[in-house]
Amino acid sequence: MVPTGDCDAIRPADASCHHVSSAKQKCKAYKKYFDAKVAALTVSCVTSLTTRQVCDDAQPLLCAKTALAQACADPSVVQLCQIAATSCKITPGECSALVSGLNDGGQQAIAQCVAQGCPSGLGGCIDALAERAP
Repeated sequence: MVPTGDCDAIRPADASCHHVSSAKQKCKAYKKYFDAKVAALTVSCVTSLTTRQVCDDAQPLLCAKTALAQACADPSVVQLCQIAATSCKITPGECSALVSGLNDGGQQAIAQCVAQGCPSGLGGCIDALAERAP
């Protein structure tokens, strides 16, 4: 089993941050919904962010997308990605690159988001995982 790292190791957001950083919540969601190897890469990236980067809510998603892109293709996501291609305005290949690194729970959550019309694109669906995690 791959150790996934500790989301509590994320640096506190810079004092100039005008909102509460969601980095820790997103990190915990990524650990819950990503395959172990992809989660480990993502957590490592998020915990290495500077205090200013932690303040930018787009940074954790960038870490997630970078790690997900390294996942092996999962043939079980083909049908989901064909549907997502239309509702999320993404190619099936781009979808597969993002969704293949999710575990079953993550893929189910993404499928629900896609079924709702993918309101913020597939990246938004991945970002929304943080709202589902404890």
